[in-house]
Amino acid sequence: MLLFYSYFFLHINFLKQLGVDDSKKLTDDFIIQIYPEIIKKCKYVQKIMYPKEYNELYSKFQNINTVKTFGHNYCISKIQLACNKYLTRQVPVIMDQYCHPSTYQKHLLLIDNKIENYQKVDHFETKAESKYIGVAAASVIARYNFIKMMNELNEKLHNCLPKLDKNIKIPFGSTNVELIKKIKDIIINEISSEALTEFLKTNFSFQNDDKE
Repeated sequence: MLLFYSYFFLHINFLKQLGVDDSKKLTDDFIIQIYPEIIKKCKYVQKIMYPKEYNELYSKFQNINTVKTFGHNYCISKIQLACNKYLTRQVPVIMDQYCHPSTYQKHLLLIDNKIENYQKVDHFETKAESKYIGVAAASVIARYNFIKMMNELNEKLHNCLPKLDKNIKIPFGSTNVELIKKIKDIIINEISSEALTEFLKTNFSFQNDDKE
């Protein structure tokens, strides 16, 4: 439903002592606990992509990896500007690999945004969250804000539909297909088909629609 991209100017020893790891290995409760401590010490940039913006970008590019690249390139540009205020050398960029590096460059060429220079990635690696503390910290920040924004999105849904069963909530993942279909039908029938873009990915097909 939401996409988050986070990049860090980090304090490695501090993050290790805090217990930062790949967010998939941590409980949501622990992530909520350590989040305030991370943001006190680390400079970071993130791109929060609500369903409406995601749907607009996907409609434009027709490729989820191009949408991802849009978010990553935005954050890389912003965090490097921030780091330049503190450092005299360029900060290397490490990315969790979701497509081949050469394909990433092709996605960059498709992006039409206000960033003057597309930012290079120094190192792509699969499962980078488990290998680099900075990538892990970014995943923790992203997960925290994903939880927060999903809760806000569900609150918005229930404010629009005050009679809706409080137990009906937009799921955090895409595995509960029947619930997603049910919520989709509720939004269309009780609000409007146009409102669907505010709450759900409209390209969602219950299959892996990622393309290289």
